[in-house]
Amino acid sequence: LLRSDHQQARSEWALTSTAGDGVLRDMVIDRTFVDRETGVRWLIDYKTSQPEAGQALEVFLRDQAEAYRDQLLGYRQLLRALGDEPLRCALYFTALGHLHHLEELDLEAAPGDTTP
Repeated sequence: LLRSDHQQARSEWALTSTAGDGVLRDMVIDRTFVDRETGVRWLIDYKTSQPEAGQALEVFLRDQAEAYRDQLLGYRQLLRALGDEPLRCALYFTALGHLHHLEELDLEAAPGDTTP
């Protein structure tokens, strides 16, 4: 996740996009990179939250994925506009040291892309 040898690696990447209605939106992507071995771009959003006492990890992860879904979709749309490689989205919970891959948000390579 934090290795420096990833392709196109960026942390705290500040970007501005234009919504369909012409409104500018500022976004900061916590971490993104293209895996050198697979050609897959990863979009990682860091979270400091952790389960409440007695809360099952799977319930916590499901709730967090739902809470941050729209945020990740906005980041994903912006990254797709910048590149055609396959895209994977995940939340990284710093207090848990846990990467939660949100497979339902994955995008395959855009048509015409030649990435392996």
